[in-house]
Amino acid sequence: MLAGVDTAAAMLVKYWSIFLIAGLAIAAVTDSRRSAYFRSPAPWLTVAVAALLLAPHLAWVVTHNFAPFHYALSAHPLRGNAIVSSLIFIAGALGYIVAPIIFTLIAAQPGIATLKDTVWPAEPDRRIVVIAFAAPFLLAVLTAISLHARIGALWTMSGMTMLPVVLLSSPLLKFSRQAAVRLFALAVIFPLLMVAVSPGVAALIHRIGVPANASAYRLIARAVQRAWYRHTNQPLRNVGSYGAIVGGIVFYLDDQLSTFDIVVPSSTPSINEERIATEGIAIICPEPEAGCIAAMNTYAARYAAGAIETVYLAPRHFGVLDWPAQYQILIIPPVSR
Repeated sequence: MLAGVDTAAAMLVKYWSIFLIAGLAIAAVTDSRRSAYFRSPAPWLTVAVAALLLAPHLAWVVTHNFAPFHYALSAHPLRGNAIVSSLIFIAGALGYIVAPIIFTLIAAQPGIATLKDTVWPAEPDRRIVVIAFAAPFLLAVLTAISLHARIGALWTMSGMTMLPVVLLSSPLLKFSRQAAVRLFALAVIFPLLMVAVSPGVAALIHRIGVPANASAYRLIARAVQRAWYRHTNQPLRNVGSYGAIVGGIVFYLDDQLSTFDIVVPSSTPSINEERIATEGIAIICPEPEAGCIAAMNTYAARYAAGAIETVYLAPRHFGVLDWPAQYQILIIPPVSR
């Protein structure tokens, strides 16, 4: 029953968890003890609890025409060959685990028999872990190829908790005390070292910049609010932009409002022409984004809008200003009642 609760929670956090859950299912089905397991109430209680807890969300997904799935496929389109993209995904996932694998090989210096026992253990209790660890990778690749979607290696991090069990559970694996102490010291020192250099990393990221103007969301939100209240004393109920910006700035706005993607309006169906006309909307676009600017101009021409304001915003990090970026803000005031 707790496994069912965890299944539902994982799925509600990120749909990627379906691969972890499917990996566990495959591990159970392929285990030699499966008959006893599936004759017991355990798996059916897990499924029943998970289904019960997920039922409201599944009903919402169906009611809203599977919107999260449409978003996932549109947000992660495949560019190029599906097989090449999958190989890049596998290479990226291996990149995350190559360091512990190398350290284990150096410290233990395992022979061929030990490597075989690690990759395909003789004991069912260990083999089921290997299958549960490896199956999600294969399932993700097959799904990506069949749906023609791009998947990111970073999403595999949730499944890495089983890696130490896979690497270190073989009874044939031998570590000297000196090697174990050194590995332990490395495990302690490395995170502390990363914490020490993190301010430098943050400063470098600040200078290079981040995608989708993410470091400027708070500044953008404040600029939108100032522009809005220069044109009207009515509360701001709707804000528009495109993609990540419109979803990012809403958390920094003081008012309770709805978001509107002016480039892909179908992704934000709660806003329609009637709401824009009666409640008004504030729209902001970064100057280089031609698609956003063009959509903004369309709305400016359609409604009795105020002037489009131009602002320059520069995030500050430890007293150092980033390069200023230009934004345009369109205010469409609400209709007077």
